[in-house]
Amino acid sequence: MARAYSDDLRRKVLSAYAAGKGTMRELAERFDVSCGWVLKIAAAQRKSGSCQRVPQRRAASRIDADMIRRLVEAQPDIVLVELQHACFGLGSGVAPNHRAVRR
Repeated sequence: MARAYSDDLRRKVLSAYAAGKGTMRELAERFDVSCGWVLKIAAAQRKSGSCQRVPQRRAASRIDADMIRRLVEAQPDIVLVELQHACFGLGSGVAPNHRAVRR
C-alpha cells in the first residue's frame, strides 16, 4: 500500500498555490506529485479551511462475533464458506470471517 505524502509537502504545495506561484498543474510538476492530488488537497482545504489531512476512519465490522462463536461451538468442523452462508448469505467475504474466527 502506498504511503501518504507528508504534511510538510502538503503545506508547501498549498502555500505555493495560495501565493500564486503557478497553476495546479505546474505545481504538481514542480513538487513531483500528481495533478489529481493537488486538486484533491486544494478542494479539501476549501471545504475544511485547514491544510491538514482528515483522519481516516475504519468501517465498523459487520461480523457478529457471538454468532460465529455459537456456530463454531455447535459445529467445530465448520468451514469458512459455510460460516459465510450461515452468517451473511453472500454479502460477506471469506477473509473477514477468517479474521473473526482467528480473534
